Amino acid sequence: MKKILVVDDDPSVLAVTLCFLAHRNFEAVGVTGVREAVDVLCREPDRFEVMVTDYEMPDANGIKLAAMVRALRVVQTWPALPMILMTGSGEVTEEMARSAGFCALLRKPCRMSEIEAAIRLACDAEFRIENARSGEA
Repeated sequence: MKKILVVDDDPSVLAVTLCFLAHRNFEAVGVTGVREAVDVLCREPDRFEVMVTDYEMPDANGIKLAAMVRALRVVQTWPALPMILMTGSGEVTEEMARSAGFCALLRKPCRMSEIEAAIRLACDAEFRIENARSGEA
């Protein structure tokens, strides 16, 4: 069972996403902000195989969260963590997401099948190995 960390400040979006992922046989843990996500990752850095995060959140945006995770990964020697960015904002481009270390950018509203496909791609062994070498996952 793949373990997914989902970060979204909207409780209804978070609940629907977690419910869908559970029905698709993922073990999903949801948090509502950047600080909480970092706390969970610090407590259990090996637990998750993918992180799915919203872009716009009150305490910081998803790109800042990705930067924190990447920095902690280097300092703490955490394993690679592929990241997926979801946003309803038109200001975020594919290039911005990729340069921040995201393996996928999903535009809200997105279908649950798109989230599942992005997670499965991120879990792909070749992707993880390739990005672990480059330090971008």
